[in-house]
Amino acid sequence: MVVDKYISDFNAKSGDLISENNYAILDDKNIEVAVLCKHLFRALGTSRKYAKFRVSVTSDTSVHIQMDSNIKLKLKSQGTADLMPVKTVDASYVEEGENLKITVEFETEDDVATYKSFPMIVAMIKDGIVEALTTPIP
Repeated sequence: MVVDKYISDFNAKSGDLISENNYAILDDKNIEVAVLCKHLFRALGTSRKYAKFRVSVTSDTSVHIQMDSNIKLKLKSQGTADLMPVKTVDASYVEEGENLKITVEFETEDDVATYKSFPMIVAMIKDGIVEALTTPIP
């Protein structure tokens, strides 16, 4: 499955940022995902983080990610984890010659200034999106 391979490859390159995941393919343009990231945040001295979201392909060159903690996907790990403070992510790209110009925009919870690991969350999401856009599908 393409999703399993992508997560495995992403974890190999990132040092296992995604501790646990589950997903459901809804149709050819929509997938629901649940992820738990604990080791990175524990190393940063903060609580582990999770996200549940729907990824929708909105065109050949863009995706919309809507966070939704009500998604029914389950994770095996028990215990508490904080929800990542992101509401939506919109990503798109345009080809400029041999390069891709990738744009990633975030809508966040009201006050992320006090959320000390927020820059790391943004970087992690951007890295995942860039990896997805630049990795050929087998």
